[in-house]
Amino acid sequence: MKEIQVKMLSIIQSCLEEQCKASLILDINGLEKVQGLVTAIEEENDKVIIKLDHDFTFSLDQVIAINGYFDPLYSMC
Repeated sequence: MKEIQVKMLSIIQSCLEEQCKASLILDINGLEKVQGLVTAIEEENDKVIIKLDHDFTFSLDQVIAINGYFDPLYSMC
């Protein structure tokens, strides 16, 4: 797992523990903004899967930003 993914996962885990809303930007065939409460963090086939309260599921490697913290290596043209 990359250093940035460790940091993002730590923020997501905090959201789960504190039951605070997560505001995310995900790269799912383009950028998508998603908000919700984190209900579960699971590992499936060497991927970290995150579930939100409105049955939205995504993988850690799709996270570009969470709660104002952006992946510094991500750039757009």
